[in-house]
Amino acid sequence: MARGFRKYAWKKRTRGSIGIGTLIVFIALVLTAAIASAVILRVAYDLKNQAEAVGGGVVEEVSGGLKVLDISGDRSSVPPAATINRVTFLATVYAGNPGINIANLRVHWMGPTQNVVLNLNTVSPTVASATDFACDEVPVKAPRSADWNPGALPPTFFLVEQNVIYITIDLTPLNGINDPLGAGRTASIYFEGVPGLVAYESFTTPYTYGNSRYIDLTLE
Repeated sequence: MARGFRKYAWKKRTRGSIGIGTLIVFIALVLTAAIASAVILRVAYDLKNQAEAVGGGVVEEVSGGLKVLDISGDRSSVPPAATINRVTFLATVYAGNPGINIANLRVHWMGPTQNVVLNLNTVSPTVASATDFACDEVPVKAPRSADWNPGALPPTFFLVEQNVIYITIDLTPLNGINDPLGAGRTASIYFEGVPGLVAYESFTTPYTYGNSRYIDLTLE
């Protein structure tokens, strides 16, 4: 007797497709959690840096020494020379600072070709030279106060809060430190020898001076 054909009932294999879908959802959740964690860590790191910067600023405001307000370069001729021949800093003290005796200030210049330390010539304080920086209050007050009075006997050069002075360095070969700044040159300056934190400034001159005699170096 001939054997008949058997009928097979094929079951739908839905279990495997459900498992793959679950795996895809699981992987998506893991990736989302990883991205969220990375974003949270990055935000926390940025907040930490900002908090440290704010804390450092507060410390400087409370215990800092000299505070440089702006920096300018003077090409010192008409038409302007090809180089910056004088650099001037406007400075004051941080809030809460009792004051600084500028007669004790040392300006350490590190330029493209020179590394020198300059003092204040208390006899001729407004004249910069190869060994001295020039300095006076801004604006010049009349009559002079007891804190800042170059003509007194003895002269006084005490920079106090809410007062501003200029500090000029002569870069010329003839009368100064022989380090004139061409375009695209870098210099670093340390203001040392006074109580509080050492003030540090650094700048790179613009890559072109144009026709301007005075060059703003504050943000360079």
